[in-house]
Amino acid sequence: MRHVRMLGLCLTAMFVLVAFGASGAQASLPEIGKCEATAGNTGGKYKNAGCTERASRKKVGENEYVYYGGFEWTPLKSPSACESLAGHPGGFYSDAACTEKAPKVKGVYQGNYESSGFGVVTGHKATLGGTGTATYETQVGKKMTCTTLGRGTSVQFTVNGAKTPFWEFAGCESKGQECLTPFSAVEVGEVNDYVPWYFEAHFEELPEAGEPVPGWDGKLGYIEGKHTSPVVGMAWTARNNERFYEPIECESEATGTVWIGGNKRGGNTIIAQMTPVNQMTTHYTETYSSPSPGVQAVKQFESQHSPYALQAFVGNEWEPVALNATFNYTTDRAIE
Repeated sequence: MRHVRMLGLCLTAMFVLVAFGASGAQASLPEIGKCEATAGNTGGKYKNAGCTERASRKKVGENEYVYYGGFEWTPLKSPSACESLAGHPGGFYSDAACTEKAPKVKGVYQGNYESSGFGVVTGHKATLGGTGTATYETQVGKKMTCTTLGRGTSVQFTVNGAKTPFWEFAGCESKGQECLTPFSAVEVGEVNDYVPWYFEAHFEELPEAGEPVPGWDGKLGYIEGKHTSPVVGMAWTARNNERFYEPIECESEATGTVWIGGNKRGGNTIIAQMTPVNQMTTHYTETYSSPSPGVQAVKQFESQHSPYALQAFVGNEWEPVALNATFNYTTDRAIE
């Protein structure tokens, strides 16, 4: 079986988004991990620093091989370190080894320790690239434009996707008048997804009747070129057909209250293209593009039969809506 790896995302020049392709077999999902030099520059399965070129090998037994490459690939895996929260309860563990699960009070863990390491890596220091704005626009031309990202904007990556990101937009307006998420905004013009982000970060299930926690599911996939030169994307889906944000209030009467996502019949997913690929870097970009109002440029992954869609509830009716924005993130967690 031949595997092709195409790389992107990196942490301290070692954290990478990788797309696997497999000839003659079902390809796995794109993967996030690291490519490291081996001791003595031998014994690794790959011969280049990007882990894209297979090294030579010698068979020494049944299903056993000796490899002669200088690099080895490690995907994101279980966290490997246990960190103190400095006396601030909220951690998943109650002991310094992160082996004993802490008790919960009203659904929130009360431990003083949390696991970390190579299981989750955070992208932050986010800025808006491209046009320098983020715009949601419906098919009939109703739109909300935001001019900056707040300092708290961040995302935590896992091996095949990501946890609910925290998106904090500022300078948001529609028809020249300000918009905000009234429950969580600190100031007028701020729109954020604090509610689903907070619930996923602090609860395994809602305190009432074990209901599923609100949040976004982030999954990596192939936009195209799975077996050749993969183009990789991240699909964000609002869990349980919920909204991506709490209702957004706009002062413009023509816009009013806006729901983005939340249609129980579907229309709650959006895909971003992830770049760069085949390059080791400490920066990465999520690009959401829209060729025309309400139409997302990337509608589905390569193997999908039906396209994704995102809808907004504006003016008492559902309309297709698209996001036009470029998010630039930096990753800075050291790898041990």
